[in-house]
Amino acid sequence: MQLNLIQLVNIAKRRHDLTNLLVISQLCLPLILEEYSRSKNLVCFLNYLDIHREYLNKITKIDNSSITLTIEKMSRFQQDFMIELDIEHRSVFLWKIQLAKFYLNNNIEFKRSEYLDLFKKLMNKEGFDDVKLELYGMSSQYGEEIFFKQINESKLEKPEKLKYFSLRFHHWVRVRNFDESEKWLLKFEEGCMNYDFSFYESDIVFHKVWFLYWKSQFNKALELLEQLDEAVKQMSDTFYFLESLLLLKLGKYDEAETVYDGRSIVDTNDDSILSFVKFMKCDFSGVKKLLEKWKVVNEINNILDYVCLYEMKWNDFNRKKNSSSFNQNEDFIKSLKECVEMKKIIVKMYDDFFLHSYRLTF
Repeated sequence: MQLNLIQLVNIAKRRHDLTNLLVISQLCLPLILEEYSRSKNLVCFLNYLDIHREYLNKITKIDNSSITLTIEKMSRFQQDFMIELDIEHRSVFLWKIQLAKFYLNNNIEFKRSEYLDLFKKLMNKEGFDDVKLELYGMSSQYGEEIFFKQINESKLEKPEKLKYFSLRFHHWVRVRNFDESEKWLLKFEEGCMNYDFSFYESDIVFHKVWFLYWKSQFNKALELLEQLDEAVKQMSDTFYFLESLLLLKLGKYDEAETVYDGRSIVDTNDDSILSFVKFMKCDFSGVKKLLEKWKVVNEINNILDYVCLYEMKWNDFNRKKNSSSFNQNEDFIKSLKECVEMKKIIVKMYDDFFLHSYRLTF
């Protein structure tokens, strides 16, 4: 039973079908934990951690109403399985890292020392290079280049080596060094083709599209994205996110908004891209409705604050514009400039959020 459940989770993950991954994980976890309670088979518990890690990955950023309950559940779980979670095993370390990311991304300050201790312990530990990859971006005390030097590439197996290439690609995209990012994109593509091209074809396309997006080659990126097999398009959350983002940048706001019609929205990135579309359409109430539940994330909270300020300026501008006493030569230009400048700031805030918070996974 465990093997079939794990296979289901891995299939959903490979297809970038994160919505079904969440549903499958929720169904699987109680069954596996119940089996472990009966058998006390450690392999069973490790399987539980592997699936629960994927679940935590999906809900890394959750809304305010769920955060307290989730923290309480995690604390009880750690107390109940203290002995098992003290084992130095790959699955245990990976689960602890994902939990640390959950705390980090939800600004749970009282857990900060806990995940920093985990970070230091693993970075100073011999081996576990594939596990160390998951620590990427978790501590500002390690510059990214210093972080990569702690990883022995030669000891990485597939698909960890591909993940290593992908992380280095993302690093150089984030600092806008497109020459270096292209080198790692080619390494990633070559690595995929050396293993099984058909299995990784969509991952190659997604990385190329992300590269073209940040070079502002939106039409070219969209054309490449649309070449994917229809089955991949239907199942992949990554496809929908990228398609909506590209349509938005091309000024096709209605099309960008309808991309998510009929789809479940449970992820910060999906709500953020939809709120971005609504902002560009001046649907401020729609923006606030989407982002209110993600205020726990600092970057989103900042965007929300600026959108509220922009709404006030926009409404003030329109009131003045429609007033008979409105001075077209002075007040109009001044008010218009204020709106234009603030809009640029908000667009950049959205861009920065996607650049630093979104990472292609496979």
